[in-house]
Amino acid sequence: MSTDPQVSQVTEDQIQRDLSMKKFVWDHPIHLLPRSPTAVKQVSVVWDAYEATKDAHAICILTEWDEFKNLDYQRMYDNMQKLAFVFDG
Repeated sequence: MSTDPQVSQVTEDQIQRDLSMKKFVWDHPIHLLPRSPTAVKQVSVVWDAYEATKDAHAICILTEWDEFKNLDYQRMYDNMQKLAFVFDG
C-alpha cells in the first residue's frame, strides 16, 4: 500500500463491486451488470502481500510498481501450497 499522497487508493468496497460484476464492459462502464453474490464470497481483501499469498497456488505480478520490486518472493513461495507458481509479466 502506497504512502504517497499523490497515489489514489482503491477502496475494498470498490474492489468488491468490480469483482462482483457478471460482465465487465470497460468501454461503457455505465452498463456494468449488478453484483454477483457468488463472486463476492470468493474474494478476500488483505493489506499485506505476504498474507495475500499465503496458501496460494500461484502469484501473477502484472505491474511495474516499485512496491512490488522489493518484496521477499522466496518468503511468499515458501508459504504457498506446492506445486506453486510465480508469474512475472
